[in-house]
Amino acid sequence: MSIPRRLGLTLAALAALGATGTSRPPEPAEPLRALTELSAQRLATADQVAAVKWAGGDPIDDPAREREVIRRARVEARRAGADPDAVARVFRDQIDANKLVQRALHTRWRADPDAAPTDASGTAETPETPEGSIAGELSAIRAEIDRLNADLLTTLTGLTPGPDCPALRGRALDETGDRRQLDPLHTHALGHALRSLCPTAG
Repeated sequence: MSIPRRLGLTLAALAALGATGTSRPPEPAEPLRALTELSAQRLATADQVAAVKWAGGDPIDDPAREREVIRRARVEARRAGADPDAVARVFRDQIDANKLVQRALHTRWRADPDAAPTDASGTAETPETPEGSIAGELSAIRAEIDRLNADLLTTLTGLTPGPDCPALRGRALDETGDRRQLDPLHTHALGHALRSLCPTAG
């Protein structure tokens, strides 16, 4: 089984992320900004997951994994005294936003194979790699997603959305998008990830 050599950079990238502590929830004055930043970090993994699944020919949907993530979110929400249904809705949106990016990238790569992940030199030549390495790459990325999920849950259960939530969410999305220089695809997906956050947001 061949996978793009640059996928090997995933572990190093995740290690660097952990070393700098950016996987822990930031502590700005506005908790909603922290939640938006964590959502953006989670969404950034979609590109890595898409590349690994592309290399392995794996489907984007993983119902068992998705059910487990939401089940865990419900359990932890109850433990924290939060509304498990509200928390589950946000996590469902987080999962769907990630898949939105994955699907868009796979569609792009099918339409333009030259744009699909290749080796570090930019050619279509890739080294032979054991099949287990693909599972290992995906497992490492999912471990990072699990850490971000825990941070998201901690921040989410400490948040009490008020009538100004939609405006604050919009501001946080704009600030995060500008800071991270998100393209239209990721900007749209980030908005989707937080669409259920404000109950009064129509």
